[in-house]
Amino acid sequence: MKRVALVAALSLAILRASEPSSLRQRVGKYEVVLRPQKGGLYAGEEMQIEVRISDASEADPILGNAPVVRANVVAVIDMPRMQAMPRITEAAHAESVPGDYGVHPTFAHGGEYRLALSITPAGEAPFKVEFPLQVSDADPSRRRKAVPPAYFMEVIPAPRNPKAGEPVELRFVVHHRDHPKEAIAAFDLQHERYLHLVIVRNDLCCFSHVHPEPVEHAAFRIQHTFTQGGEYHLFADVAPHDAGSQVLSATLKVAGASGEKSSIPSTEVRTRVVDGVRFEIDPSMPPARKTGLLTVRVSDEAGGTLSEWEPYLGAAGHLMGVGPGAMTFVHAHPDGEQVVRPDERKVNFLVRFPSAGPYKLWVQIQRGGKVITADFPVSVQP
Repeated sequence: MKRVALVAALSLAILRASEPSSLRQRVGKYEVVLRPQKGGLYAGEEMQIEVRISDASEADPILGNAPVVRANVVAVIDMPRMQAMPRITEAAHAESVPGDYGVHPTFAHGGEYRLALSITPAGEAPFKVEFPLQVSDADPSRRRKAVPPAYFMEVIPAPRNPKAGEPVELRFVVHHRDHPKEAIAAFDLQHERYLHLVIVRNDLCCFSHVHPEPVEHAAFRIQHTFTQGGEYHLFADVAPHDAGSQVLSATLKVAGASGEKSSIPSTEVRTRVVDGVRFEIDPSMPPARKTGLLTVRVSDEAGGTLSEWEPYLGAAGHLMGVGPGAMTFVHAHPDGEQVVRPDERKVNFLVRFPSAGPYKLWVQIQRGGKVITADFPVSVQP
Protein backbone atom coordinates (compact mmCIF):
# COMPACT_ATOMS: atom_id res chain seq x y z
CA MET A 1 0.00 0.00 0.00
CA LYS A 2 2.84 2.37 0.81
CA ARG A 3 4.29 1.85 -2.66
CA VAL A 4 0.90 2.57 -4.30
CA ALA A 5 0.51 5.73 -2.22
CA LEU A 6 4.02 6.84 -3.15
CA VAL A 7 3.36 6.31 -6.86
CA ALA A 8 0.07 8.25 -6.58
CA ALA A 9 1.77 11.13 -4.80
CA LEU A 10 4.58 11.22 -7.37
CA SER A 11 2.10 11.16 -10.28
CA LEU A 12 0.13 14.02 -8.74
CA ALA A 13 3.29 16.05 -8.19
CA ILE A 14 4.35 15.53 -11.82
CA LEU A 15 0.88 16.51 -13.07
CA ARG A 16 0.82 19.70 -10.99
CA ALA A 17 4.35 20.63 -12.05
CA SER A 18 3.39 20.30 -15.71
CA GLU A 19 0.41 22.63 -15.38
CA PRO A 20 1.16 26.18 -16.58
CA SER A 21 0.40 28.82 -13.96
CA SER A 22 -2.07 30.38 -16.41
CA LEU A 23 -4.25 27.29 -15.99
CA ARG A 24 -4.45 27.62 -12.19
CA GLN A 25 -6.29 30.25 -10.15
CA ARG A 26 -6.27 30.61 -6.35
CA VAL A 27 -9.03 32.44 -4.49
CA GLY A 28 -8.72 32.24 -0.72
CA LYS A 29 -8.52 28.58 0.24
CA TYR A 30 -9.86 27.39 -3.11
CA GLU A 31 -7.82 26.37 -6.12
CA VAL A 32 -9.32 26.06 -9.60
CA VAL A 33 -7.38 24.31 -12.37
CA LEU A 34 -8.43 24.45 -16.01
CA ARG A 35 -7.93 21.15 -17.81
CA PRO A 36 -7.80 21.81 -21.57
CA GLN A 37 -9.23 19.23 -23.89
CA LYS A 38 -6.57 16.98 -25.35
CA GLY A 39 -5.72 18.27 -28.82
CA GLY A 40 -7.14 21.72 -28.11
CA LEU A 41 -10.45 23.44 -28.77
CA TYR A 42 -11.91 23.69 -32.28
CA ALA A 43 -14.77 25.60 -33.85
CA GLY A 44 -17.68 23.71 -35.32
CA GLU A 45 -17.46 20.82 -32.86
CA GLU A 46 -18.98 20.25 -29.46
CA MET A 47 -16.03 20.62 -27.08
CA GLN A 48 -15.51 19.51 -23.50
CA ILE A 49 -13.89 21.88 -21.02
CA GLU A 50 -13.11 20.57 -17.54
CA VAL A 51 -12.02 22.32 -14.35
CA ARG A 52 -10.95 20.89 -11.03
CA ILE A 53 -12.02 22.70 -7.87
CA SER A 54 -10.24 21.86 -4.64
CA ASP A 55 -9.81 23.11 -1.07
CA ALA A 56 -6.16 23.82 -0.24
CA SER A 57 -6.95 24.20 3.48
CA GLU A 58 -7.70 20.48 3.63
CA ALA A 59 -4.69 19.17 1.74
CA ASP A 60 -3.60 15.57 2.12
CA PRO A 61 0.19 15.02 1.99
CA ILE A 62 -0.33 12.25 -0.56
CA LEU A 63 -3.57 12.99 -2.41
CA GLY A 64 -3.24 16.77 -2.37
CA ASN A 65 -6.09 19.25 -1.95
CA ALA A 66 -9.49 17.96 -0.95
CA PRO A 67 -11.97 17.95 -3.86
CA VAL A 68 -14.88 20.38 -3.67
CA VAL A 69 -18.06 18.42 -4.32
CA ARG A 70 -21.66 19.58 -4.75
CA ALA A 71 -20.58 23.06 -5.82
CA ASN A 72 -22.81 25.17 -8.03
CA VAL A 73 -20.69 26.17 -11.04
CA VAL A 74 -21.91 28.45 -13.83
CA ALA A 75 -19.68 29.03 -16.86
CA VAL A 76 -19.91 32.09 -19.13
CA ILE A 77 -17.85 32.15 -22.32
CA ASP A 78 -17.44 35.34 -24.33
CA MET A 79 -15.00 37.17 -26.61
CA PRO A 80 -13.49 40.18 -24.79
CA ARG A 81 -12.92 42.09 -28.04
CA MET A 82 -16.46 41.42 -29.32
CA GLN A 83 -18.72 42.20 -26.39
CA ALA A 84 -21.85 42.34 -28.54
CA MET A 85 -21.48 38.67 -29.49
CA PRO A 86 -23.98 36.53 -27.54
CA ARG A 87 -22.40 34.65 -24.66
CA ILE A 88 -22.39 30.95 -23.96
CA THR A 89 -23.86 30.33 -20.51
CA GLU A 90 -23.95 26.81 -19.10
CA ALA A 91 -24.32 25.25 -15.67
CA ALA A 92 -21.38 22.90 -15.25
CA HIS A 93 -22.07 19.28 -14.43
CA ALA A 94 -20.07 17.12 -12.04
CA GLU A 95 -17.74 14.63 -13.69
CA SER A 96 -17.09 11.09 -12.44
CA VAL A 97 -14.02 12.24 -10.48
CA PRO A 98 -14.96 14.18 -7.31
CA GLY A 99 -14.03 17.85 -7.68
CA ASP A 100 -14.07 17.79 -11.49
CA TYR A 101 -16.73 19.77 -13.40
CA GLY A 102 -17.36 20.10 -17.12
CA VAL A 103 -19.19 22.10 -19.79
CA HIS A 104 -19.75 21.33 -23.48
CA PRO A 105 -19.75 24.52 -25.60
CA THR A 106 -19.83 24.77 -29.38
CA PHE A 107 -17.87 27.67 -30.89
CA ALA A 108 -19.02 29.30 -34.12
CA HIS A 109 -15.47 30.23 -35.15
CA GLY A 110 -11.92 30.29 -33.87
CA GLY A 111 -10.41 33.11 -31.87
CA GLU A 112 -9.57 34.37 -28.41
CA TYR A 113 -12.32 33.58 -25.91
CA ARG A 114 -12.67 33.96 -22.14
CA LEU A 115 -14.07 31.46 -19.65
CA ALA A 116 -15.55 33.05 -16.51
CA LEU A 117 -16.65 30.71 -13.73
CA SER A 118 -18.98 31.63 -10.90
CA ILE A 119 -18.43 29.00 -8.19
CA THR A 120 -20.55 28.53 -5.08
CA PRO A 121 -19.28 25.73 -2.81
CA ALA A 122 -21.96 24.14 -0.63
CA GLY A 123 -22.65 26.40 2.36
CA GLU A 124 -19.98 28.93 1.28
CA ALA A 125 -19.91 32.34 -0.39
CA PRO A 126 -19.54 32.40 -4.18
CA PHE A 127 -16.31 33.42 -5.91
CA LYS A 128 -15.22 33.95 -9.51
CA VAL A 129 -12.24 33.04 -11.68
CA GLU A 130 -11.38 33.64 -15.33
CA PHE A 131 -9.26 31.79 -17.89
CA PRO A 132 -8.34 32.66 -21.49
CA LEU A 133 -9.38 30.12 -24.12
CA GLN A 134 -7.73 29.76 -27.51
CA VAL A 135 -10.08 28.19 -30.07
CA SER A 136 -8.70 26.95 -33.39
CA ASP A 137 -10.64 27.21 -36.64
CA ALA A 138 -12.75 24.30 -37.87
CA ASP A 139 -10.68 21.45 -39.26
CA PRO A 140 -12.73 18.78 -41.11
CA SER A 141 -9.77 16.40 -41.16
CA ARG A 142 -10.02 16.09 -37.35
CA ARG A 143 -13.46 14.55 -37.42
CA ARG A 144 -12.67 10.88 -37.35
CA LYS A 145 -16.16 10.00 -36.14
CA ALA A 146 -19.38 10.93 -37.93
CA VAL A 147 -20.69 13.28 -35.22
CA PRO A 148 -23.32 15.72 -36.51
CA PRO A 149 -23.07 19.42 -35.51
CA ALA A 150 -24.71 20.41 -32.23
CA TYR A 151 -27.20 22.61 -34.13
CA PHE A 152 -28.69 22.37 -37.59
CA MET A 153 -31.17 24.38 -39.64
CA GLU A 154 -34.19 23.22 -41.60
CA VAL A 155 -35.18 25.35 -44.62
CA ILE A 156 -38.76 25.07 -45.90
CA PRO A 157 -39.47 26.95 -49.16
CA ALA A 158 -42.98 27.66 -50.43
CA PRO A 159 -43.40 26.87 -53.24
CA ARG A 160 -41.15 23.87 -52.66
CA ASN A 161 -39.34 24.37 -55.96
CA PRO A 162 -38.56 28.11 -56.16
CA LYS A 163 -38.01 29.81 -59.50
CA ALA A 164 -35.91 32.84 -60.37
CA GLY A 165 -37.94 36.05 -60.62
CA GLU A 166 -40.81 34.70 -58.53
CA PRO A 167 -41.26 35.43 -54.81
CA VAL A 168 -40.77 32.52 -52.43
CA GLU A 169 -41.49 32.23 -48.73
CA LEU A 170 -38.55 30.81 -46.79
CA ARG A 171 -39.14 29.34 -43.33
CA PHE A 172 -36.25 28.45 -41.05
CA VAL A 173 -36.39 26.11 -38.07
CA VAL A 174 -33.38 25.50 -35.81
CA HIS A 175 -32.89 22.16 -34.03
CA HIS A 176 -30.43 20.67 -31.56
CA ARG A 177 -28.75 17.39 -32.37
CA ASP A 178 -29.97 15.77 -29.15
CA HIS A 179 -33.61 16.70 -29.84
CA PRO A 180 -33.86 16.70 -33.65
CA LYS A 181 -37.66 16.74 -33.77
CA GLU A 182 -38.02 19.73 -31.45
CA ALA A 183 -37.71 23.30 -32.70
CA ILE A 184 -35.65 25.71 -30.64
CA ALA A 185 -37.88 28.58 -29.58
CA ALA A 186 -35.62 30.87 -27.50
CA PHE A 187 -32.85 32.95 -29.11
CA ASP A 188 -30.56 35.75 -28.00
CA LEU A 189 -30.51 39.07 -29.83
CA GLN A 190 -27.32 39.92 -31.71
CA HIS A 191 -26.85 43.21 -33.51
CA GLU A 192 -30.55 44.05 -33.21
CA ARG A 193 -31.77 40.87 -34.93
CA TYR A 194 -32.43 37.28 -33.91
CA LEU A 195 -31.28 35.85 -37.24
CA HIS A 196 -28.88 37.26 -39.82
CA LEU A 197 -29.20 35.45 -43.14
CA VAL A 198 -26.66 35.71 -45.95
CA ILE A 199 -27.67 34.26 -49.32
CA VAL A 200 -25.04 33.78 -52.01
CA ARG A 201 -24.90 31.63 -55.13
CA ASN A 202 -22.16 29.01 -55.27
CA ASP A 203 -20.20 31.09 -57.80
CA LEU A 204 -20.27 34.01 -55.29
CA CYS A 205 -22.71 36.22 -57.15
CA CYS A 206 -26.25 37.30 -56.16
CA PHE A 207 -25.44 38.34 -52.58
CA SER A 208 -28.19 39.23 -50.06
CA HIS A 209 -28.02 40.01 -46.33
CA VAL A 210 -31.55 39.82 -44.92
CA HIS A 211 -33.29 39.22 -41.60
CA PRO A 212 -36.13 36.70 -41.31
CA GLU A 213 -38.62 37.54 -38.57
CA PRO A 214 -39.75 35.16 -35.81
CA VAL A 215 -43.19 33.64 -36.42
CA GLU A 216 -45.34 30.95 -34.83
CA HIS A 217 -44.16 27.39 -34.17
CA ALA A 218 -40.60 28.50 -33.30
CA ALA A 219 -39.78 29.43 -36.89
CA PHE A 220 -38.40 32.40 -38.81
CA ARG A 221 -39.90 33.57 -42.10
CA ILE A 222 -39.03 35.89 -44.95
CA GLN A 223 -40.25 36.60 -48.49
CA HIS A 224 -37.41 36.59 -50.99
CA THR A 225 -37.04 36.76 -54.76
CA PHE A 226 -34.02 35.12 -56.38
CA THR A 227 -33.01 37.13 -59.41
CA GLN A 228 -31.20 34.23 -61.10
CA GLY A 229 -31.32 30.45 -61.03
CA GLY A 230 -28.65 28.20 -59.61
CA GLU A 231 -27.55 26.60 -56.36
CA TYR A 232 -27.56 28.97 -53.40
CA HIS A 233 -25.88 28.72 -50.03
CA LEU A 234 -27.77 30.10 -47.05
CA PHE A 235 -25.73 31.07 -43.98
CA ALA A 236 -27.69 31.81 -40.81
CA ASP A 237 -25.93 33.63 -37.97
CA VAL A 238 -28.16 32.83 -35.00
CA ALA A 239 -27.76 32.44 -31.23
CA PRO A 240 -29.89 29.82 -29.45
CA HIS A 241 -30.44 31.07 -25.90
CA ASP A 242 -27.26 30.77 -23.80
CA ALA A 243 -25.48 28.79 -26.55
CA GLY A 244 -23.63 31.72 -28.12
CA SER A 245 -23.46 32.60 -31.79
CA GLN A 246 -23.83 29.69 -34.23
CA VAL A 247 -23.35 29.75 -38.01
CA LEU A 248 -25.72 27.26 -39.66
CA SER A 249 -25.82 26.58 -43.38
CA ALA A 250 -28.04 24.99 -45.99
CA THR A 251 -28.30 24.86 -49.78
CA LEU A 252 -31.26 25.59 -52.01
CA LYS A 253 -31.66 25.04 -55.76
CA VAL A 254 -33.49 27.72 -57.71
CA ALA A 255 -34.83 27.00 -61.20
CA GLY A 256 -34.49 29.47 -64.05
CA ALA A 257 -31.82 31.15 -66.13
CA SER A 258 -28.56 31.46 -64.24
CA GLY A 259 -27.12 34.27 -66.32
CA GLU A 260 -23.42 34.68 -66.78
CA LYS A 261 -21.34 32.57 -64.40
CA SER A 262 -19.23 34.46 -61.90
CA SER A 263 -16.01 33.68 -60.06
CA ILE A 264 -13.52 35.44 -57.82
CA PRO A 265 -11.24 37.52 -60.08
CA SER A 266 -7.54 36.68 -59.83
CA THR A 267 -6.75 40.39 -59.40
CA GLU A 268 -7.63 41.95 -56.07
CA VAL A 269 -9.84 45.03 -55.88
CA ARG A 270 -9.14 47.51 -53.09
CA THR A 271 -11.38 50.46 -54.02
CA ARG A 272 -15.06 50.67 -54.92
CA VAL A 273 -17.42 53.61 -55.41
CA VAL A 274 -21.07 52.68 -54.84
CA ASP A 275 -23.99 55.15 -54.67
CA GLY A 276 -21.64 58.06 -54.04
CA VAL A 277 -19.69 56.29 -51.29
CA ARG A 278 -16.01 55.49 -51.70
CA PHE A 279 -14.80 52.28 -49.99
CA GLU A 280 -11.09 51.48 -49.67
CA ILE A 281 -9.72 48.30 -48.10
CA ASP A 282 -6.37 48.70 -46.38
CA PRO A 283 -3.70 46.49 -48.05
CA SER A 284 -2.72 45.10 -44.65
CA MET A 285 -4.98 42.12 -43.96
CA PRO A 286 -4.72 39.48 -41.24
CA PRO A 287 -3.47 36.10 -42.48
CA ALA A 288 -5.59 32.97 -42.22
CA ARG A 289 -6.33 31.59 -38.74
CA LYS A 290 -5.24 34.81 -37.01
CA THR A 291 -7.62 37.34 -35.46
CA GLY A 292 -6.75 40.84 -36.62
CA LEU A 293 -7.99 44.15 -37.92
CA LEU A 294 -9.12 44.83 -41.46
CA THR A 295 -9.51 48.57 -42.01
CA VAL A 296 -12.04 49.90 -44.50
CA ARG A 297 -11.85 53.62 -45.23
CA VAL A 298 -15.19 55.27 -46.00
CA SER A 299 -15.68 58.70 -47.60
CA ASP A 300 -17.80 60.48 -50.13
CA GLU A 301 -17.02 59.99 -53.81
CA ALA A 302 -14.53 62.86 -53.79
CA GLY A 303 -12.72 61.55 -50.72
CA GLY A 304 -14.30 63.95 -48.21
CA THR A 305 -16.20 63.35 -44.98
CA LEU A 306 -19.23 61.13 -45.48
CA SER A 307 -22.46 62.90 -44.55
CA GLU A 308 -25.54 61.03 -43.24
CA TRP A 309 -23.46 58.00 -42.26
CA GLU A 310 -25.62 56.12 -39.74
CA PRO A 311 -25.28 53.04 -37.53
CA TYR A 312 -26.40 49.87 -39.28
CA LEU A 313 -27.76 47.14 -37.00
CA GLY A 314 -26.04 48.68 -34.01
CA ALA A 315 -22.60 49.06 -35.61
CA ALA A 316 -20.64 51.36 -37.89
CA GLY A 317 -20.70 48.65 -40.55
CA HIS A 318 -20.80 44.94 -41.26
CA LEU A 319 -18.39 42.77 -43.23
CA MET A 320 -19.14 39.35 -44.68
CA GLY A 321 -16.80 37.09 -46.58
CA VAL A 322 -17.29 33.85 -48.52
CA GLY A 323 -14.58 31.56 -49.89
CA PRO A 324 -14.47 29.44 -53.06
CA GLY A 325 -17.58 27.37 -53.73
CA ALA A 326 -19.42 29.35 -51.04
CA MET A 327 -18.26 26.84 -48.40
CA THR A 328 -16.45 29.19 -46.00
CA PHE A 329 -18.32 32.03 -44.31
CA VAL A 330 -17.04 35.00 -42.28
CA HIS A 331 -19.21 37.60 -40.52
CA ALA A 332 -17.20 40.41 -38.90
CA HIS A 333 -18.04 43.51 -36.88
CA PRO A 334 -16.08 46.60 -35.87
CA ASP A 335 -13.39 46.20 -33.23
CA GLY A 336 -14.82 47.11 -29.83
CA GLU A 337 -18.22 47.66 -31.46
CA GLN A 338 -17.00 50.95 -32.95
CA VAL A 339 -19.72 53.57 -33.43
CA VAL A 340 -20.04 55.87 -36.42
CA ARG A 341 -17.31 58.55 -36.45
CA PRO A 342 -17.50 60.43 -39.78
CA ASP A 343 -14.37 62.47 -39.01
CA GLU A 344 -12.28 59.29 -38.77
CA ARG A 345 -13.68 58.04 -42.08
CA LYS A 346 -12.84 54.39 -41.41
CA VAL A 347 -14.13 51.19 -39.84
CA ASN A 348 -11.77 48.74 -38.15
CA PHE A 349 -13.30 45.29 -38.55
CA LEU A 350 -12.16 42.52 -36.21
CA VAL A 351 -11.92 39.59 -38.62
CA ARG A 352 -10.66 36.02 -38.73
CA PHE A 353 -10.38 33.97 -41.93
CA PRO A 354 -10.54 30.22 -41.20
CA SER A 355 -8.46 29.29 -44.23
CA ALA A 356 -6.22 30.85 -46.87
CA GLY A 357 -7.22 31.46 -50.47
CA PRO A 358 -9.43 33.73 -52.58
CA TYR A 359 -12.46 35.31 -50.92
CA LYS A 360 -15.13 37.76 -51.90
CA LEU A 361 -15.89 40.35 -49.21
CA TRP A 362 -19.02 42.47 -48.90
CA VAL A 363 -18.84 45.62 -46.81
CA GLN A 364 -22.10 47.28 -45.75
CA ILE A 365 -22.80 50.66 -44.19
CA GLN A 366 -25.96 52.74 -43.90
CA ARG A 367 -26.27 56.27 -45.26
CA GLY A 368 -29.44 58.33 -45.10
CA GLY A 369 -31.58 55.27 -44.34
CA LYS A 370 -30.15 53.24 -47.24
CA VAL A 371 -27.86 50.21 -46.88
CA ILE A 372 -24.95 50.44 -49.31
CA THR A 373 -22.95 47.34 -50.22
CA ALA A 374 -19.51 47.15 -51.84
CA ASP A 375 -17.87 43.87 -52.87
CA PHE A 376 -14.16 43.12 -53.01
CA PRO A 377 -12.26 40.09 -54.34
CA VAL A 378 -9.24 39.55 -52.07
CA SER A 379 -6.61 36.91 -51.40
CA VAL A 380 -6.05 35.72 -47.84
CA GLN A 381 -2.49 34.59 -47.18
CA PRO A 382 -1.54 31.50 -45.09
